[in-house]
Amino acid sequence: FMQKNRHEKHVHIMNGSELKTLDQLENKILLYTQSGTCNTFIIDEAHGMGKAVSQIMLTLLRPNSGGFNSYKNYTISFKQQTFILTTTDPQLLDQPLKDRLKTFVLDAYSKENLGEIIYQEAKNKGILITSSVLDQLANKTRGNGRSAFDLATDVINFMDMKEGFMFSQDELEELAEINEIKEYGLTRAEVKVLEILEELGETTLSQIVSIIGCETGVARDYERHL
Repeated sequence: FMQKNRHEKHVHIMNGSELKTLDQLENKILLYTQSGTCNTFIIDEAHGMGKAVSQIMLTLLRPNSGGFNSYKNYTISFKQQTFILTTTDPQLLDQPLKDRLKTFVLDAYSKENLGEIIYQEAKNKGILITSSVLDQLANKTRGNGRSAFDLATDVINFMDMKEGFMFSQDELEELAEINEIKEYGLTRAEVKVLEILEELGETTLSQIVSIIGCETGVARDYERHL
């Protein structure tokens, strides 16, 4: 989601969880808008912003005909400021805020993209991965760059422990067993939940809790499977 100007010089990157309060909004964004320089603010996982912050952003991102808006003692020139909000859960953003912005939907990572991330990270540490194993590793990610990077880190740490440099089929099988690495990056608990759903056809969160024996708060992570 982007509201864009013609100039970009200073880039400020933050997570939506860092913008829970209005004080954080002032310190991380508004103060920089008064510097007289061009700024680009990238808010990752923007759905994590606090409700009050989202409401102020909704107001701010509606400049007048001259390209200005104000909040408290801050006057913002949108000829100098660019706001980019990113999220993998757009449905969690306030709808009015989404409507205020231009939406760009990016392509998902391909298996080749994920494999390239793993390969380059490992190569940077002097570790080589055979092409057939790399394909299998890509299938064990959750389909995003972060999980590919995390899996590459697992490979690097494993090979550091083994004092080796060639990651082949034997190493993959051993690492998958040690770290309980499943297809598509699923955890053992997630596989169990899916097995329950396959067996029962339909169920409730409380029933899953009783079967797998975890706390309700933990089980809420599995609601997306339901």
